[in-house]
Amino acid sequence: MNTVITIIGALGIALCLAPFIITNLKNKNKDSKIQTTISDYANQNGYKISEFEVKPKYALGIDKDNAKLFYLNTLNDKHSQNVEMIDLSEIDTSKIQIEKHFTSNKKEVIDKVLLNLIPKQNTAKTPSLVFYDSTVSFQFDGEMQSIQKWHNTISDLLN
Repeated sequence: MNTVITIIGALGIALCLAPFIITNLKNKNKDSKIQTTISDYANQNGYKISEFEVKPKYALGIDKDNAKLFYLNTLNDKHSQNVEMIDLSEIDTSKIQIEKHFTSNKKEVIDKVLLNLIPKQNTAKTPSLVFYDSTVSFQFDGEMQSIQKWHNTISDLLN
């Protein structure tokens, strides 16, 4: 009788855990595909990614030897068409921009968190990398730590 109860309990636990395990495996597979997309894009252009970060809404890779940054917005399925390569030798500085508003009860709400890469020449376009957008995601998932890390990494490379 105890063996039957143990088996039923083990099966119940396995059934409860199965969705979490499956979701985790799917996310790892998606992250791996995104990382491969950025690596392949970099390799096709003659670069090698030395550092990666993959998040649910974006992915970044950097070739520190050649000062190239690769950014991918992962919100749609056309990943290979959206890889943006930024030549950091043309960038003067990196700035974190936080767009926010206040609600009627004076509560601060963050709308967007961007990393702006200010070019050396004023005529060049300023690349803005979106780390958080409240219209896409309702809560933060490590974006503030991530943007600070990449700001520091890029600033170190620029100096």
